[in-house]
Amino acid sequence: MKKKMIMGINDMADPSISIVRDGKIIFYIEEERLTRIKHSHNQFPIKSIKVALKKFNIKINDLQAITYNWDFNKYQNGFMKNFFSQIRKQYLVDKKTLSWQNKRLKYRNLFNFKKKLKNYFHKEFNTKHLPKIYFYSHHYVHAFQSFKHSMFKEALCITIDGSGEENCTVVWECRKNRIKKLYEVNMPHSLGWFYAAFTEYLGFKAYDGEYKLMGLAAFGKQNLKLRKKISEIIQVNKQQNTYTINPKFIHYGKHKYSGRYTDNMVLLFNKKPKKKNESFSSWHKDLAYEVQKALEDSILTLCKKFYLKTGIKNFCMGGGVGLNVKLNSKIFKENYVENIFANPLCADSGASAGSALIADFEINNNRCKPLNSLSLGMNYSDKHISNLLINKKIDFIKPKKISNYIAKELAKKKVVGWFNGSMEAGPRALGNRSILADPRDKMISKKINKIIKYREIWRPFCPSILDYKLNDFFSEVFDSKFMTVSFDANKVLKKIAPAIVHVDGTCRIQSVSQKYNKKYYDLIKAFYKLTGVPMILNTSFNIKGEPIVCSPIDALKTFFSTALDILVINNYVIKKNK
Repeated sequence: MKKKMIMGINDMADPSISIVRDGKIIFYIEEERLTRIKHSHNQFPIKSIKVALKKFNIKINDLQAITYNWDFNKYQNGFMKNFFSQIRKQYLVDKKTLSWQNKRLKYRNLFNFKKKLKNYFHKEFNTKHLPKIYFYSHHYVHAFQSFKHSMFKEALCITIDGSGEENCTVVWECRKNRIKKLYEVNMPHSLGWFYAAFTEYLGFKAYDGEYKLMGLAAFGKQNLKLRKKISEIIQVNKQQNTYTINPKFIHYGKHKYSGRYTDNMVLLFNKKPKKKNESFSSWHKDLAYEVQKALEDSILTLCKKFYLKTGIKNFCMGGGVGLNVKLNSKIFKENYVENIFANPLCADSGASAGSALIADFEINNNRCKPLNSLSLGMNYSDKHISNLLINKKIDFIKPKKISNYIAKELAKKKVVGWFNGSMEAGPRALGNRSILADPRDKMISKKINKIIKYREIWRPFCPSILDYKLNDFFSEVFDSKFMTVSFDANKVLKKIAPAIVHVDGTCRIQSVSQKYNKKYYDLIKAFYKLTGVPMILNTSFNIKGEPIVCSPIDALKTFFSTALDILVINNYVIKKNK
C-alpha cells in the first residue's frame, strides 16, 4: 500500500503538499499552517512533507511518485524563452519585467529544478535517490482536478489565474476521460494580474486581499465614468466574445507605487492609490464594483461563446480566480447554465493535489473519487489535548453533550472558537477550525471583526446551514459544501439571520450534512432546536494577517489573545474567567 502513495508538491506560491492513493486525496496541508507565516511564499514545504511522512509512517522512497503542477520542460527546451522573446517584440517591456522573465527561465528550468529538489531531500532525509518525478502543465492540472471532482459527465472548464507557463485563461472541453483545450489567453492578458493590480491600488495586498476587493464591490454602485476608464485597461470584444488587456497599465512601464500596476494606471484615474489608514470613499467602492463587473463580463463572454459552440451546460472553475464567489454566482445565474462546480482547491496550493491525482490516474488507472469533505489535514487525539491542557494548567470541562452545551452558549451571544477533528484543506473554514456565533445578532459581526479578528469592520460573514433547509432561504440554490458560490437570500433569511447576509443581499453558504461532518451538523441542529434558526455564523479561526490555526497550541494562543468567549478543542471546553 505504501508504494501506491503519490505526493504532490507545490513550492512557489502558497506551498503545500498532498498525498493521493486510489484516486483519493488522503492528506493535504499548506506550509503556512506550520510555519505560521501567511502564504509562506517561495518556501519549500519541508515541514509539511515531514508531517505527512510521519503520519503514514513512511520514508520518501516509499512513495510511488512525486508530482508537480508545472511543466518545467518548457523552461528548458526553449519554448518559454521564445515566448518571452515574442512579448518583447510586441510590447515595450520594462526592466523589472525582463528580470522577472529571466528569473523564471532560470529557476523553473527542469535541470535546475530537479537539482534543487534532490538537494533539499538529501539535506533533510539523507537520500540521494528519489521516486520518479512527474511534471504537468499548470492549467491542465487545474482543469483535470476541477472536472474530475465535479463528477459531471461533461463540462466546460475555465481555468483562470495570474499565469501558468504561458497561459492565463484556458477554456477546456471535458468529456469523461478526454480534456481538450478549446481556447487560451496568454500573457500579458491576465485577469489574475488585472484583479491583483486593483487589489493593491485599493490598499490591499495582491494575492492575499482579492477577496477583500470582492467584498468591497458589494458596497459600490454603477459608475459609467469609471467603467469607461477601466475599458481602456481591459477590452471586451462582444463580436468575437473575447477580451484583451492593455499591459501598459498593469506591467510594462514605470512602477512608482507598486509592482502590480504602472504609473499609467494612476494617471488614468487621476487619483493616487488608497493609503493603508485612509477611509474608503464612495469612489473607492464604485471602483471595486466596476472592477468586479469587468472580471465577470470578461468571463461570461467566454462562457456563452463556448456553450454555443459545444452545447455543454455544466461549468467547472479552476485556477485562483475560481475562488471569486461573485463570479461563480453570476455564471450560475446564466439561463444556459445547469450546473457549476467551483473547485474549493482551485488555487496553486490546491494544485499539489491535482498533479498527484493525474499521476495516480495515468500510472495506476485510478479514477478520482468524489470530493465530499475537505477534512484532510492534521488532527489531534483527546488524550493529546487533555495532557496539553493539564500541563499548561488550563481549566477545562468535558460536557456530556457538547453540541447542546455550545448551542446554548451561542444562543446567549457567546463567540466560540471551534477546533475539531482534521484541519480543513483550502482557504475556507468549514467547521473544523472555525469561529462561530449567533447569526441572528447583526451587531455580533462588528464585535468579531473589531476585537476578535482585528480586521476591516465591513467584512462579511458566512452561514453554515443544515443541508435539508437550503430551499427555505434561497430560490435558486444547490448543495454548496465548500463556500465557493454565493446565492441571493430571501426575505425570511434577511429577517432571521441578518449577520450572515452581505450588504448586496447575498450569502456565501456552506451546506452541512450529517454524513460528512456529524459533530458540526449536530451542533447546528441543536442551535436550530433552541432558536428556530437552522444555521450558525462561521468564519475562519485566525486573526488578520495570520494563517488559520492548525494545532491546539495555535488555538489556545488565539483564544487568549482575542475577545473570544469560549474555546472548544475536540471534546473539551475552555472558558475565560470573568
